[in-house]
Amino acid sequence: MNDEPLTYLVHVFIDFSKRTITVLDTDGNDRLMEFPHNLEGGQEFTAAVSEIVEVLDSEMITYTFAEQ
Repeated sequence: MNDEPLTYLVHVFIDFSKRTITVLDTDGNDRLMEFPHNLEGGQEFTAAVSEIVEVLDSEMITYTFAEQ
């Protein structure tokens, strides 16, 4: 039996202009996923965002766009 506490996903930030996804967990860690600005990167980013939207509560997701 494993006595270590489990780590859970807390929040996800999706930045459309930078094509990045930042995932925060209960341990205070964050993971930045960057996708290239080309066709393949766009397809991978779209697939990742679609999967996140399907499995997470909408209150756990923040969307950001280009800032002026």
